[in-house]
Amino acid sequence: MKCNQCKFDGNCLIIEDKNSKSYGGAIWIILSSIDYDDCTFVNNSASTSFTGNDASIANGGCIFYEESNDHINNCIFQNSSCTINTNSDSIIAYANGAAIYFSKSIIDVNHCSFIRNECSSTGPKSNCFEGTIYLQRSIGTFTNFTFKRVD
Repeated sequence: MKCNQCKFDGNCLIIEDKNSKSYGGAIWIILSSIDYDDCTFVNNSASTSFTGNDASIANGGCIFYEESNDHINNCIFQNSSCTINTNSDSIIAYANGAAIYFSKSIIDVNHCSFIRNECSSTGPKSNCFEGTIYLQRSIGTFTNFTFKRVD
């Protein structure tokens, strides 16, 4: 499948429940292959908010890939986020990959810009790893890309 000159703007996945898992604010791809060319991903987010005692996860503010083979060319990822909010001290919560999260995937990223993408977490046992891109048991090739944090 191909996605050319598409714009994903303002997509948001919010989960407020115990054992919550928020994957891919704009897109969740599993066992598939998609090529993205000249696409824009702006203001997308994945977040969880809860007060319970169960683990919670927010991954891939724009895109969450699982067991996929994908190509991303000449794309812009801007102002996207993963957020965990909790007040519990008995759970562990994770926010990973503000723009993209790859799990058990093969990826090729070329000529892309990543601007102001952030992970954030609140709570005594919450964790935030890899602000822009997170790879879990994945193989990736990255060429000619730009990361910017503009305040």
